[in-house]
Order: sequence, then structure tokens, then C-alpha cells
Amino acid sequence: MYQRLKTRPLDPLSGALLGKSFRTAAWKVRLPTGNPSEAEIRDRCIQYLARTLDLPDRDIDPDATFAGLGLDSANSVYLIVELEDWLGLELTPELVFEHPTISDLARYLAGRIAGENGIE
Repeated sequence: MYQRLKTRPLDPLSGALLGKSFRTAAWKVRLPTGNPSEAEIRDRCIQYLARTLDLPDRDIDPDATFAGLGLDSANSVYLIVELEDWLGLELTPELVFEHPTISDLARYLAGRIAGENGIE
């Protein structure tokens, strides 16, 4: 019934100005069912970076720093906003500096989700 269009995500400023309803189908906001694992969060970040940096998923090293991958501050904020929407958590943009790799960020977020849901 619906046709998926090939689109690129909005830049962070346009996304912030236009609001969530104008985000593209390329990163459809879907709340996770249950608690996403560290691996699922890591994969989601890799998909975002591959799309943003126009690289194949396999070229994104989850242990490389965000800066080393070429992620600028504006796209770092956009990544955090996307993760907030997907995970249903309030996150701060500083997370990409406090947890400077995909693996570190995924580990932190998985732990935070587990802690907030009372899971050890």
C-alpha cells in the first residue's frame, strides 16, 4: 500500500525546526519491543553512521571514536536525538564525548535501560 521512497535524513537543524513529523522514512522511529540489547543499540548506531557518512555498514568500526569516523558535532546531536526517539529516553548530546565509540555508547545505553527497568 505504501511505497518507500529513497530519501536522506534531514540535517539536524532542519529536523529540529520542522519537528519529528518531518523526519524521513530512512530512519523510521520505532520504539523497541522489550529492552534492546547492547548489540541491537550498536547495530542501530552503525546503521545511522553508515547512512550519515555514506559508507557501507561493514566499514564502520564500532571501536573507532566518533570523531575518528568523521562524525561532526551537528550529526552527533542528531544521532542522540534519534536514539532518544527510538529508546524513549532523555539523553544529552555530551554522551558522544563521554562514551566516544559506538561500543562504549551502546554499552552505556543498554546498562541504563536495564537499570531503569530494574533488570540486573
